[in-house]
Amino acid sequence: MNSTYPTPSVTPANPIDSEAWSDDCRHPARHHLASKCDGNGIVINEHTVQLTKTALDKFSQAHWEKKNALEVELVPRLIELIHQIFKPRPTPEAYRELARSFIHATLNQEQQSESFRPIWREINVQDPWLKAGGPASSGLADIGVAS
Repeated sequence: MNSTYPTPSVTPANPIDSEAWSDDCRHPARHHLASKCDGNGIVINEHTVQLTKTALDKFSQAHWEKKNALEVELVPRLIELIHQIFKPRPTPEAYRELARSFIHATLNQEQQSESFRPIWREINVQDPWLKAGGPASSGLADIGVAS
């Protein structure tokens, strides 16, 4: 027995999952929104169940809408803005630091600093300059090599 997390003893008042349950309705593994009993043999209010399902649907939809807004709308626009601001080409280390600083400052100004991590994570996934270690050069003529 672990003194920090004591293991409860098995008694008739404290059955474990391997023991048979006298009433299937009382078994905790049988409870979900489609069940009709609350563990004490009382029927659950259908209206409450429907409201809970609706709230879960809204929560899930809000999550996907937020994720879509992040991936499809916000991050591509931030990347475009960062690319416009930080031309000509900074070193890869400087670009990463400039981009991070810009995102921090922008989010702080908009009082959205708690959103930094998911936004920065998605910028790291989508920004081709970060993936390649900085912006791509515009071509051979840019470095003075004769063709």
